[in-house]
Amino acid sequence: MAGGHEGPLVSSVLIGVELIRATRRSCPDRLGRAGEVVTTVTTMAVSFEVIAGAAGYADPVLRSLDAVHLAAVRGAGLPAVAPGQPE
Repeated sequence: MAGGHEGPLVSSVLIGVELIRATRRSCPDRLGRAGEVVTTVTTMAVSFEVIAGAAGYADPVLRSLDAVHLAAVRGAGLPAVAPGQPE
């Protein structure tokens, strides 16, 4: 799995927008592959509780959309793994 992590990939529904937009910006020739990857990710809804959880993170460096993804996954009781970050 991603980064050597075992288990399903889970993110907020915003992954569909973020991955496609980032791919279009950085390597547009890979848009088709990005679309395939999005279909392999289990998505979590962005509810009021998720937004409140995201707003509550104290880390000032944590970006808004990253906080939403993190809150969605943690709100579902799943472990969160981020590339380049300690587990």
